[in-house]
Amino acid sequence: MFYQNKNIIVSISVVFSVCLFTASCGNRHNSATDELMQANELALEQSVDMYNDKTETDNLLVLDRAEIDLGDLPLGEEREAKISATNNTDKSIVILTAATSCSCTKVEWSKKPILAGESTDLVVKFAAETEGVFFKKVAITHSAASRPISFTIRGAVIKNEN
Repeated sequence: MFYQNKNIIVSISVVFSVCLFTASCGNRHNSATDELMQANELALEQSVDMYNDKTETDNLLVLDRAEIDLGDLPLGEEREAKISATNNTDKSIVILTAATSCSCTKVEWSKKPILAGESTDLVVKFAAETEGVFFKKVAITHSAASRPISFTIRGAVIKNEN
């Protein structure tokens, strides 16, 4: 019970902080906003177990798959994949954040609202920096729910044949 209450409080704090951040100061960045962004990402990572293979879903923003398999990647290369998110509600949804379990994984998405019944693509970029099998998690917060949804990325970084 305590763990669930803690997760709810952390999730609400994340959404509130993101809303406060987006409503303030426009596009100006300074150390205070950078610190707030880092705190938001940390809070999100604490509300989702970023290191297990269980994905979190809801019926509001529906991903077209729970896992992206990038296959074998040569060491030092970058691979890109897309995952589609569909708004399954009757109102617009905005994707607020996308936190990853590693700095080698980046996510790009449209900041525009996803209209009811419409879809948008998230672009996931993985930089193959370390040889071996990898498992990464991406947690997405959106405006229609207090809990993030997530998906996983798998593959193997192999030594270059050169």
